[in-house]
Amino acid sequence: MKALTFTLVAEPPERLDLSLLTAERLAGIERRDFEKIRIGMSKHGSKVGDIFRVAGNNLLDVVFEGGSARLDRVAEG
Repeated sequence: MKALTFTLVAEPPERLDLSLLTAERLAGIERRDFEKIRIGMSKHGSKVGDIFRVAGNNLLDVVFEGGSARLDRVAEG
């Protein structure tokens, strides 16, 4: 299986809480619904699909490609 990879495709317009994007938190959620998860921390309310391209499906190997000072709580699930 390929790593579940979140590739940054746009600079976030707000701070993002990525603690929801861990194996434990994603377990039980359909893969097609990952992009709908709200991760924005302000009234803008960015969703995963607004900021990241999602590929792969191995929850035991979660990877973030790209970076920003606005990405908070990475791997803090």
